[in-house]
Amino acid sequence: MELLAQCVAVSKDVRVGKRTKRILNQVSLDIHEGDFICITGASGSGKSTLLNILGGLDSYSDGEYFYDRELIDSEAKRNKIRKDQVSMIVQNFALIQDMTVLNNVLLAKKDRKKALRLLKRFGVLDLKNEQVKNLSGGEKQRVAIARALMKNPRLLLADEPTGALDSKNSMNLMEVLKELHASGVTIVLVTHNEELARDIEMRYHMVDGHLDKSHVSLNTKL
Repeated sequence: MELLAQCVAVSKDVRVGKRTKRILNQVSLDIHEGDFICITGASGSGKSTLLNILGGLDSYSDGEYFYDRELIDSEAKRNKIRKDQVSMIVQNFALIQDMTVLNNVLLAKKDRKKALRLLKRFGVLDLKNEQVKNLSGGEKQRVAIARALMKNPRLLLADEPTGALDSKNSMNLMEVLKELHASGVTIVLVTHNEELARDIEMRYHMVDGHLDKSHVSLNTKL
């Protein structure tokens, strides 16, 4: 499969008071078209920082990050992949609470027909005129996924997307992600929940900014 994104010895340093703290430490990761990758690890291990770099939301301090074989080394290039190539689903859904479901989805792209089609696909079309603040956690989750798919992302990043959900809705979300993967979407999922990750074919574990490849499993099938 074609290489879509690649981190080569990527590190990320941040200033904490008068000292520098290393959040990521020489992380290397290849993401091919059609992959479904899961990265587990405790809170604060660097998982979200890595996802933000992959999605063009954050810069890196050392190493190299390539997207579609282009070195992503400037704010302009990060903005480009974030706008046209990558979508993200986050734990708190990042929806505007006082805005309707439909208008939240349209924030990603002004295409009403597509927005309605996606809302129908995820079973929330009847809520299109409802304000987000009136929705359940599971309903917000499906709206967030619909919004993420508005621009036909080549890479879908999911950052602890089940953190605000109960176990039933967490499993529902995993089923949706598997369906999207089967349709051809490349996915990187970050979670601290090992149970949710166990059925994913490619697994990595992050500890203190290091990506531990000893936890990669290539034997389990979706």
